[in-house]
Amino acid sequence: EHLTVQGFRSFSAPQTWLPGAKGPGLYHLTGRNEVEPALEANGAGKSSIFESVFWALYGKTSRGLRAGAVQCWLPRAPKCCVTLDFCHHGKCYSLTRTWSPNTLSLLDVDTTSKTPPLPRPIDQAELDQIIGIGPEAFLQAVYFAQFTPAFVDLAPADRLAMFSEVLRLERWEKAAAHAAAQAKETELVR
Repeated sequence: EHLTVQGFRSFSAPQTWLPGAKGPGLYHLTGRNEVEPALEANGAGKSSIFESVFWALYGKTSRGLRAGAVQCWLPRAPKCCVTLDFCHHGKCYSLTRTWSPNTLSLLDVDTTSKTPPLPRPIDQAELDQIIGIGPEAFLQAVYFAQFTPAFVDLAPADRLAMFSEVLRLERWEKAAAHAAAQAKETELVR
């Protein structure tokens, strides 16, 4: 829904991006490197936008970089902070992750409380439950990072594990076991 980035990789001053402002669809993201014009669109921060979303959700970049490795490399850059507003399963949230100090907070935007909601600290495990998809599956289904192997290049076992995670096959296995137990119990009652 909207993303605000500051002090992350090539972003020093706060920048806000509204990806869905024009509605759903396919968007082409391009840039212009004004610091080194000879590089044209290279180094303009296009990848950093997507990496900031991944870092906000998982606390690392697609290449596994964490903590100080994501801090803006420009002099006197502000504290690294990414705020991601998103909706998932009909609920809307505002997620903020910072570095130095490391914080992770979530604001449940859909609260029915009479007092304005406040962000609350959460841990990665709780966030993973809300997201419902792990970082590796996210890299295959949502964000195709530059150096991430394509799904078709994965080993068959890795592809199967990815399908299982994305489709949440363990949920169906539990449901089948529960149905079998119920059927057996019904037969005993007859």
